[in-house]
Amino acid sequence: MRILIIAPRVTELRVIPVPLGLAYISARMKRDGNEVFWLNLNHHSDDMEKLVRQAMCLHDPDIVATGGMYLYLEFTRAAFVMARRAKPDVIRLTGGSALTAEPELFMNYTGADIGVIGEGEKTVSELLKALPDISVGDLADISGIIYRNHAGELVRTRNRAPCKNLDDYPWPDFEGFDYEHTISEYQNISDFSVFAASVLDRPRMIPLITSRACPYNCTFCFHTSDRRYTERPLDDVFAELDYHVKKYRANFIVILDEVFCPGSARLTEFCERIKPYGLKWWSQSHVNMYCADRLNTMREAGCVGTSYGIESMSDKVLESMKKHNKASIVSATLQHTYDSRLDIQGNLIFGDRAETVETAEESLTWWENNLHLGVNLTMLALYPRSEMYANAVDKGIVRDPPGFIKAGCPIVNAGSMSDEDFAALRVRVQISNLIRYYCRITGYSPDEGRSTFHGSLYRLSAVCPHCGASSEYRNVALPFDSNSTFFLACRECYRRFAPPLFKNSMDISRLDERTDLAGKLIEKGDINQVEDICRRNLRRFPFHDTSLYLMGKILLMRGNRDRAFSAAHLAAIQNPAKPEHLELLADTAPDGFVGRAGRVLRKHAEWLRESGIKGVTFVAP
Repeated sequence: MRILIIAPRVTELRVIPVPLGLAYISARMKRDGNEVFWLNLNHHSDDMEKLVRQAMCLHDPDIVATGGMYLYLEFTRAAFVMARRAKPDVIRLTGGSALTAEPELFMNYTGADIGVIGEGEKTVSELLKALPDISVGDLADISGIIYRNHAGELVRTRNRAPCKNLDDYPWPDFEGFDYEHTISEYQNISDFSVFAASVLDRPRMIPLITSRACPYNCTFCFHTSDRRYTERPLDDVFAELDYHVKKYRANFIVILDEVFCPGSARLTEFCERIKPYGLKWWSQSHVNMYCADRLNTMREAGCVGTSYGIESMSDKVLESMKKHNKASIVSATLQHTYDSRLDIQGNLIFGDRAETVETAEESLTWWENNLHLGVNLTMLALYPRSEMYANAVDKGIVRDPPGFIKAGCPIVNAGSMSDEDFAALRVRVQISNLIRYYCRITGYSPDEGRSTFHGSLYRLSAVCPHCGASSEYRNVALPFDSNSTFFLACRECYRRFAPPLFKNSMDISRLDERTDLAGKLIEKGDINQVEDICRRNLRRFPFHDTSLYLMGKILLMRGNRDRAFSAAHLAAIQNPAKPEHLELLADTAPDGFVGRAGRVLRKHAEWLRESGIKGVTFVAP
């Protein structure tokens, strides 16, 4: 059969990821002899409907396929509508985590004809072999799908058991995705902040999976592949790696297993086999599985960092989440990782059913005392089919599940906290997230190259705030938004830090001159004239941080603390590396739980001054 796969256009990330689910499905389709064509929307700037129509006319597919996370719910619906306009009888096939979590909702909203639930390789293979001989409405004998019968009703077939032998599956089809174009034209060292790939000037990153599923059952998580943890034979893993190194000149490997190498023997063998390649790599796993010896072995084999599911530093909350660990173990593992000169990626998430002001304070106090570890703060999200989500639906907290999912699963209070305390916790997390481990920039200039995707590139040198080493970086794409996730990794210790250097959408030098004058006037008490200058600046550039900061000072002088806090918060968002912005935010923060963030804001402001960091440097456009 002829199949057109449409890869969604990624707008929420600076990097274009490979849709691995679609890539694995595509590989299986091709191995079975089907003709498979891709439309990777990330490689085109034209209108989506125009591109879909052109692809449909060019390839005349029998099936159009796409899918993925719930973030792509609206995209999937639009893609199927556009495909049907071009060819009214084309079969619409979908799958992925969103469909698996809520099959009926996803099918009804997107208009799909067939949905593949769970792992899709064997299901799609069986489905495509059957379709030439039977209609879409007669698929009751195919396991692991949901489809529309001849009456238009949704029918769900029996579940398909997970595959026990992962080497039965072909390697993912990167070629169909046109990954060479992605890796050559779009990848940049600042795109891979999470993976510390900036240890290389030109990372050619390849994602790799060595196992599937996760043996744990955390209350906030949902596993598309069920809980049957299955590992690929390492011979198959390294055969795939050989292929990627030869074809794509890969030099950085991101291992996307949910739990990487829980067994010591497998990890030792993996490290022994990957070390001769001279590659850099990154992985993620459970904190209970890592100790100093394992971490040192990984670093010697080229590992630059690892991600952990941290979630909380309260034993009460960890037990409620079913994390199967203790705060003391988490803390020790993170420090071992840091001491092993590896980067750390992990989150503290707030809002579990057992969360209280006291448990949140436990986590936040630990975080404030361990800023060097680089742990992120976020609120708990309710993912469909997770235990937390089901509980929220049962209690009526999520009253309209379809509307909730279509809205992108917004943050809601699904725990035991009062709405007032929950709102205060969200504000505390927001302002605490302004604190980053900044480096000192010792030089920057435009680089010779230019990116099709990012435009101008830069070279810069920086001093690591962790180990004090100096590193030079090439081909850096500076983001415009100073609230973006933008990190570089030290070339010596691999730990990440935030460069206080960003582009600006307009030349603000004239605005800075005016606010310099306003700063002198405010010292003389001429706040009316200062306010006039700041308002004129903000009309031209609504997010000018110095004008917002001065407005906050004026409002505080007039006794309007709430509005002063809002202005200070906006100023700090735009320039989070400026000590005085953080101090004003601390001075204006509400009393009580939120106000306790003032201690870490003031401490961080003092550290910035001692480190010689006076704020974000904005590079003129």
